[in-house]
Amino acid sequence: MTIRVRLLRENEDVLARAVEVSHSRGSLRTPSYAVNVLDIDRKLLSEGDLLGVAEIHTVFRPKQLKNLSKDISLQQKFEYRMNNYVKRVPPDQLVIAIPLLEGEQGYAFSYDEVSKYSAFITELMTNPRVDLICTPAFHRIAEDHIPIFIEKFLEAMTSYSKNIALTIPYASRETRVKVVETYLKWADKNNRALLNFLCIDYNGSNPISKYSHHNYALGYVRLLERETGEPTVMYGVNVKYSRVAKKYDELPARDLVSYFAQVDIYGCSHKRRPIPREVTEKLRAYEALKKQKLLNRERYIYISLDKIHKDHSLKPPEVKAEIIKQ
Repeated sequence: MTIRVRLLRENEDVLARAVEVSHSRGSLRTPSYAVNVLDIDRKLLSEGDLLGVAEIHTVFRPKQLKNLSKDISLQQKFEYRMNNYVKRVPPDQLVIAIPLLEGEQGYAFSYDEVSKYSAFITELMTNPRVDLICTPAFHRIAEDHIPIFIEKFLEAMTSYSKNIALTIPYASRETRVKVVETYLKWADKNNRALLNFLCIDYNGSNPISKYSHHNYALGYVRLLERETGEPTVMYGVNVKYSRVAKKYDELPARDLVSYFAQVDIYGCSHKRRPIPREVTEKLRAYEALKKQKLLNRERYIYISLDKIHKDHSLKPPEVKAEIIKQ
């Protein structure tokens, strides 16, 4: 499948822009967001709510990979779930698959395991209905292993006729540079490597809070756009307004202004975040509900239900005071 990107309009004062992404199944316009295929249940979320992108993200952990590779029945269950998920997606949607490799405490991958499991993940994720596969995102994986995982993943992907996009991992700049160099070296030899589509992992934060990480991605995008003469779509995953949202009563909606930092498409959030001790204590004290937040679109701030209950002037205009009391 060929993906084409065309600039529709841009703002000279900020990085906001609109692009059209065309593919063999259809097209979409940004800004847009990807819907998790698990959420397409035709009850809370129906086909009409989709905006052109459906995402399949799967978390892989060492024990799971080991068990999957040894037990054919587990592999069959994985395939069944994957096939069931993609059946929910309308035919005109662009289906993007993103594996997340998550480490386990006290366990480190050996070099042989990196090679073996990278190839195995490509076998599991390359479903016929998937249009585009991103290189893995990482969580709790040793940084020196990340470029090797990417290299072996790309080597394995040469066996399939799927488009591949790079995911810039949330890691040190040195690791990011190695990952980009690995991808570009592979792209020179493989026409399935996309240079007009880039996935960025914000690790449960956003391009405003993690501005240096985002700026690195922007610099890489500018390099690609000068090289290809075509816009490069920035696809942000694990974008949230805060990594410790329940700790505060008010938080600025930094995730929603990501579009003005040139995040063209919002992907899904995959990572489980560790909860700070003081937040855990409040959760145990049954205060979790009070810390749930509503977006006040006039102030562009997320405000806790507890604070809104005490001061009804803070409630979003579309929410009735009676609902807050309940």
